[in-house]
Parts: sequence; structure tokens; C-alpha cells
Amino acid sequence: MHVSFNLAATFDAALKSAAAAAGFDAAEFSPEVRTTDPKHGDFQANGVLPYAKRTKQNPRALAEKLVAALPADVLEGASVVIAGPGFINLRLAPGFWYGQLREILAAGTTYGDSDIGGAGSCRCFIMIAVGDSPVKGTWPISIS
Repeated sequence: MHVSFNLAATFDAALKSAAAAAGFDAAEFSPEVRTTDPKHGDFQANGVLPYAKRTKQNPRALAEKLVAALPADVLEGASVVIAGPGFINLRLAPGFWYGQLREILAAGTTYGDSDIGGAGSCRCFIMIAVGDSPVKGTWPISIS
């Protein structure tokens, strides 16, 4: 599975692709992916419930259809479980994280490099959580 820096967006895109393959109305369906309580997984998609209500269908049956249409690479790197009436919980497997670490180590100091925006400078907003108190700041970053 190709992974962006936004894992929720990656899962969201995979669900949208699966929804199209499963015959969902793309204009009506939104996966609504968000992080979740860790006991349920890393991410949860709640979008089946409102879609089922609008289309007057069984939400659990729709969730089963959607999960069955997920790309194989998503299913290889994660466990996907349907909970309750149609919540879709995704837990990334330890092998997924190890793969990410191997990729980072192989890339060395070039990991995360990008030529987006070309050479120049920008100001970045960074928020770091230190205990329960977030530390916020804006620092100039030179891009070369």
C-alpha cells in the first residue's frame, strides 16, 4: 500500500476506490475516516451508516460489501473489522510499521525530501505535544 504522510487520507482514498468497485454512488458516499479509540483500531470509517440511511439499505451488509472490495494491498498491511451496525475499523499490522521503518532507514537523510514548491523559503507552523501541553510556534525554513 502506498502511504502518504496522512494515513487517514490513504485509508479514505482506498475506501472510496472500494466503494466505486462495489457499486456505491460516488457522489453520495463519503467514508468519514478518523482516528479512533486505540482499543478499536488505528482508524474508523463511519460513512457507511449515513449512506445506508440515505439509500435505505442495511448498513452492515453495505460495510461487508465495501470491505470485500478493498484493494489487496490494504488488506495485507492491516486488519479490517466491521463492528456494530457498520463501523469499519482498521488496525495497521506490525509488519506495516516495520516496512515503513525499513523504507525510512533505506532512504537515510533523504527521507521526506520533496521538490514541491521549488527552491525558496517558507514559514511552517509546527505544533508539538509535550505532555498535556501543546507547544506551538512558527519557524522559517529554507528550502534548497
